[in-house]
Amino acid sequence: MNRKRAFILLTFCSAFVASCRKAEQAQLTEPSAYPIPITVTTGKIADIVREVGGDTVDVTGLIGEGIDPHAYKPTRSDLISLTEADLIFYNGLKLEGKMENTFQKMSQTKNVVAVTSEIAEDTSYLLNDGDHHDPHVW
Repeated sequence: MNRKRAFILLTFCSAFVASCRKAEQAQLTEPSAYPIPITVTTGKIADIVREVGGDTVDVTGLIGEGIDPHAYKPTRSDLISLTEADLIFYNGLKLEGKMENTFQKMSQTKNVVAVTSEIAEDTSYLLNDGDHHDPHVW
């Protein structure tokens, strides 16, 4: 693995952990039961949450392999999964563009975490062609 990829991976992992800490420090509601129902947007996030949570989590991923998350529109069953989840993880940085409003609304009543929320604004190595961060930080 080259240095740039390793640095980006480390940055993503650090941001993910910081996001979890931020969610933990917020007044989180207690899980309804174990395993904790968690809904995530992408397979990469699902893999991390399953690895970290082990038997204490039940992870549902929304966006399958080969599907463009930028253009993804949630289905009725996705909205049910989001509603029933105790915790929602999504990438952020506009990766799930069409779902951003849904996450903002849901964050008023449940625990919703953008795993990239702690990436510093001055990380120019993550900027794409413009002023926005490249959401493909993994």
